[in-house]
Formats: sequence, structure tokens, C-alpha cells
Amino acid sequence: MSFSRRILLPGALTLVLWACATSEDPNRATPTGSGGRAGSGSGGKLATGSGGKASIAGTASSTGGSEIAPANGGALTSLGGGTVVSTGGVAGASAVPPSVLDSANVILYYQTDQTSATSSKIFMRLFLENKAATALPLANVSVRYWMTSEVGSVDPHADYHGGNIASEAIRFVDDGANSYAEVTFSGNTLAKGTDLSASEFQVRLEAVGGQFDQSDDWSFDASATARAPNDKITVYLDSKLVWGCEPSGACPSLGAGGASGGGGEPGNG
Repeated sequence: MSFSRRILLPGALTLVLWACATSEDPNRATPTGSGGRAGSGSGGKLATGSGGKASIAGTASSTGGSEIAPANGGALTSLGGGTVVSTGGVAGASAVPPSVLDSANVILYYQTDQTSATSSKIFMRLFLENKAATALPLANVSVRYWMTSEVGSVDPHADYHGGNIASEAIRFVDDGANSYAEVTFSGNTLAKGTDLSASEFQVRLEAVGGQFDQSDDWSFDASATARAPNDKITVYLDSKLVWGCEPSGACPSLGAGGASGGGGEPGNG
């Protein structure tokens, strides 16, 4: 609101004073905290400083909402319908520490009683041995058995696991001559010197429409009726190849993955 006051001065002069009073909007929030806010996107905010919200996992941008950044690199949660993007953050809790990844030394053993070249079923017993001093985090391990795909479809099964493996899952990826069955695990770690029977897991692949021709399967070894290393079955730790060689010729970069000690394919001589 406003008001005025007239003051009569000598000589018939009149001085008019105007004043304006304002009232605080009761619905307007008063900022608190000592941290500043930097606008990002359209209407979003990225809070920094000691009084606001700090993004632990990396930078974040928001359009139309506020954001909460959890610790350990987890996904950001958007409040108020805003879009949140995390870039360059710290790796999540499931990531393998670089020291463990760099020192990984794994051997995979293979055994089968399905030795016929033509069969409606592929079966194998597989075993993992950790040769490194650091424990192998099985939740970050995957194993691929490479084969051709000449049947209508494949029904994959993970039938059994040893006591050191919490559980496993299996999927089949149909990619012609580079098809593979991939096994992943959940929980538990594998320490150096663990008995192989405790790390056993079994794979069974059923043909749906037709029969398998194992004679040209990359990972198949008809001679392995007793447990033996197989460097044509590959093992990965956090997607890094740590044992065996792929059909493409890719082998572990440090040469630690081959059954012959060098990680490559055996010679023809």
C-alpha cells in the first residue's frame, strides 16, 4: 500500500512526500543453508556447498525437478518429474576394485559325457579355480560356452552348483557360428585354494527342433571325459576377459588365460 503527506512551506510552496510500504508474501519460502544453488537445464537445480545437496556420484542435471544423488555411484532419483542424468560418477558398489581386476587369475575346467558329434542335448560339468591371492567376486563373473546354432532354438538349463556358488542363471545368445551359452552367478566369493568340487556348476542345452552338430563347436572337446582345463570356454570379470580365447581370436591381454600358459590356441603341430 502507499500514502502521501503534504507539508506547507513559506512562499506558498507545497512539498508532497510519497512513501510505499510492502508486505512479505507469507507463501514465499526463505532459503536456508549456506550452500548455493546453480541452475541447470530448465527449472532444475544442482545443489552444492555445505548447506545444500551434493552429488556424490558425479555431475547431475535436472529439468523441472530436484534430484537426490545416492552414495557409491547408484542411480539418481528424480523428485517432481525432473530428468536426472549422472555422468562420470564413482563406480557402483557392484564394481570390482581395479586391484582385484588387474590381479585376476582364473582357470576353468571342463568335463562332458556327451561326446557324440550329433546330439539333441549338450551337457557339461564346469569348475572355476581362483589362482589369485584376492578373492574372486562371483557376482561379477560370467562364463561363455561357444558353439554354432543349427537348431530351431535352444532351451538352456543350469542344473546344479557346488556349495561355494550361491546360485547361477543361464541364457543362450543365438549368433550363428558365434552363438554362446552364458552363465552368471549371484553372491559369494571364491578364495584361492578352494576345492574345485565347491565351485562346480553344470550346463545342459536342449535342442528344440533338430539336433546339435558339436563337431564345429568352438568350446566342445570330445576327449574331456575327465575334468581338464578348457581355454576355449571364456571367463569374464566385470566384462574383462580373464580366461580363454574367443572364436574371434581375442585372448586375455596379459596372456594369463590359456591352458597352455600363454592364453592362445594350441599349435597344429
